[in-house]
Amino acid sequence: MNKVKHLFIVGVVAYIFFSTPNGLVIDEKGQIDGVTNNIRSFFQGERFWEAQLLACDEDLKWYLDEPKRQAQIEKDMEDFSKKAKMMDQEFYQKNPDLKPTASQLEAERLRELADEIEEKEAKEIWEKERVRMVSELRKTCTVIRAKLK
Repeated sequence: MNKVKHLFIVGVVAYIFFSTPNGLVIDEKGQIDGVTNNIRSFFQGERFWEAQLLACDEDLKWYLDEPKRQAQIEKDMEDFSKKAKMMDQEFYQKNPDLKPTASQLEAERLRELADEIEEKEAKEIWEKERVRMVSELRKTCTVIRAKLK
């Protein structure tokens, strides 16, 4: 039984010594999230902080690059929408009896308008959160760099 306990303890220490957290576990005040991560920082020292700086830089880059990704998505959606409208027109030219009525078209226009309003509100909320996260991550990366000096 003592061998099992010994192997278990060695396994736990090895895990903590060699494993890295899955992502960023430091906040903008330099506080480490979780007991295991605190123990990791103790055993790993600079290696722990280097891994955290890498995670912080990656997260920051993701948030900074988000507007570019969003612009590409919007462009792709616009292209898709144009193609879909062209396909609709071709279909209705071949099948004029299936063409929507004026009231159906107006209802669709109003649904699209409602979607645009909701999308605009969601974008504003997301942008505020993105800006907050960029600010927080910049502070966090600065704190981590200070720990590495």
